[in-house]
Amino acid sequence: MQCIWHLRQSTLKTELITIIDHAVTPLILDEKMKSGCVVIRPHANRGYAAGVNVGLRSLKGINIHEEDVVVCMNNDVEVGKDGLEAVAALIETFSDPTLVGPLTRTIHMFTGRAILGKKYSKSVWYSPAYIDGAFMAGKWSTWMLAGPMPEDYFMYAEDVLFSWQASRNGVILKEVALAVGHPPRESDMGSDKIYYLVRNGARLLEEESSIPWKIWWFVWNRVRLFFHTLLSPLISNAAVREGLSDAISHKGGPR
Repeated sequence: MQCIWHLRQSTLKTELITIIDHAVTPLILDEKMKSGCVVIRPHANRGYAAGVNVGLRSLKGINIHEEDVVVCMNNDVEVGKDGLEAVAALIETFSDPTLVGPLTRTIHMFTGRAILGKKYSKSVWYSPAYIDGAFMAGKWSTWMLAGPMPEDYFMYAEDVLFSWQASRNGVILKEVALAVGHPPRESDMGSDKIYYLVRNGARLLEEESSIPWKIWWFVWNRVRLFFHTLLSPLISNAAVREGLSDAISHKGGPR
């Protein structure tokens, strides 16, 4: 609700707010919020990327134009009163297809660690840039060029893979400064979140990175699994072992 309230205060009028409701309890909007809002409740929670794709597909059924600006964002993103107007104005300055959002570098290509809440310097070659999936914006034609968001990861790393996919399809990624919700510290994570972080990070780097990284991660993932299996059950986390094993066998979807 707080997210919708922020959007309502925007100096840029939003034509439509589409809400993908994955909550256990269905979202019920009060009368003040209903105008200009559409709530879509998928029959099953298939993850963040699937939710984004459901929202984008729903736009194909309305009179949307190639130049219209489409924003995909999490409900924990804070957008200032003039934030959307600034984003739309920035997008209009680009002649090439461009997606904008918080550009970050949190994946260490040597270790595979996702350093939550940390941004590496833009000059660090071993940490490739991607747009944080909490907020992505671009023209409708750019979203269509980027292609659908990969759904196989279910949770975590989909935004990295989508950014790489978009770049390969000719889309330019640009930074826009916005306040986004802070991800939880790893110490606060349950078994499922640790599993998805490990599995999807390992899969991403082995399957989607370029050579020589692809070779490095083919070997290193198996070394990591051997190491964690050897330590089990002394200090190794069962979710880490399971995640590595599933990454090596290319398993996707929900745990």
